[in-house]
Amino acid sequence: GLKKYTIINGKGSKPKTGSNVNLLYEGYFTDGQLFDSNVKETEQRHGFYNEIKEKRGKYQPMKAVISPDAGLIAGFKEAMSLLKEGEKAFFYIPSHLAYGERGAGGGAIPPNSDLIFIITLESVN
Repeated sequence: GLKKYTIINGKGSKPKTGSNVNLLYEGYFTDGQLFDSNVKETEQRHGFYNEIKEKRGKYQPMKAVISPDAGLIAGFKEAMSLLKEGEKAFFYIPSHLAYGERGAGGGAIPPNSDLIFIITLESVN
């Protein structure tokens, strides 16, 4: 299942179902290759920076709702619900909790890919 390794301990509250949260994330394949992030410096460091993405305002905290119905992969939904405000953690998400046999992004994430996310819960509203 999902594995969590804390990088920075959070000092705030843990979100409840229905809470709105703001997150920073970095998504990697298990070989360390970045596939997506909303942190501009991370994408620049990995040679993945996208000017169009910046113009669209995508390099800012992601807004999400803690909910089983959130339009996110199961592992990411579970991961964000485990964080406390201010916490940063490394999550290993096995393929069955990610995109499974279908993959995603028109082949950008191959079928049966295990994924790694580094997620920071910036705030709970």
